[in-house]
Amino acid sequence: MEIIFLVDSITIARYLEWATKTEAIVLAFNVAYVNRIWSHKPNVGKFLFLTTRYAPIVAIICNLLTNFRLYWRIGNKGCMALDVIHSVMDLIAASAAEATLLLCLYALLDVKRVWFYVLMIGSFAFTVTILILEATDISHQRVLPHQLLPKHWQGLGYPCYFDSSRQSPIIYGLVAYISFTRTALAALLGIATFLHRYRRSRSSMLKVIKREGGIYYLSTILLRLIDAIIRTPNMPIVIDPADAVTLAIAIYSLRVLAIPILANRLLLNMRKVNEINANTLISTMLFTMTPHTGFGSTTDRMAYEFGADASGHMWARSLS
Repeated sequence: MEIIFLVDSITIARYLEWATKTEAIVLAFNVAYVNRIWSHKPNVGKFLFLTTRYAPIVAIICNLLTNFRLYWRIGNKGCMALDVIHSVMDLIAASAAEATLLLCLYALLDVKRVWFYVLMIGSFAFTVTILILEATDISHQRVLPHQLLPKHWQGLGYPCYFDSSRQSPIIYGLVAYISFTRTALAALLGIATFLHRYRRSRSSMLKVIKREGGIYYLSTILLRLIDAIIRTPNMPIVIDPADAVTLAIAIYSLRVLAIPILANRLLLNMRKVNEINANTLISTMLFTMTPHTGFGSTTDRMAYEFGADASGHMWARSLS
């Protein structure tokens, strides 16, 4: 009876996973949004947008090929390669989303460039730590050959069967808490920045960052905190194993869908904002580019991107 309940729970979770990943793929190729960025020449904003938009798609495809009942077989090396690519792309997407917010916070802090390197190195240190932990887990993981599996396992139809190490729950618990800590620290930095410097500001750019950045951090912190609680071994909160599996898959699916969308919304809405004043640095850091018409200098690029009224006040041309 317990086995039937577990299978039912996993099936429900898989349907949810299919739904969210299908939605993520559809949104990733939404022409109305993508064309706004693809038309521009390479810059930081374009790189972050495309990374957070398409790295999850690669991760989703790798996950679908290994963890869904497709009733075909993949060789051991192929399974390991797909699992590694999935982990790396998932981490890259999350790191790019965090970098988007950190760049905005750096510009708003209006401090020396050394603090830019402090923020980036700090974020990179979290990323490397997570990467090392996941690499350690993958190195102890092995793929089970199909011919050695019990017949009832073979009948499930999964392309790959992984035998995780005993340390996997501990490692993934650590990864979940490290990810949560990184997001929480960045959120606290953002709150301190706005309270200290921009509490009474009415800038359109700041409104976009506060609204979209706030939604991003609240959503991400909530998802990662729940994920960390679920993955922590010997947690005092009692969760039925079947419910824990279902909840873990659901949280992962929502995270894969929500984090890239929220980061991209921030970039797009910043790109469309109609007021650039004290925060021109944010826009130029993320979006400065040479237009297709062939302007070479920074002044020409800014003249193309921004207009000026009689008083010299800068305004951004609408890109919608």
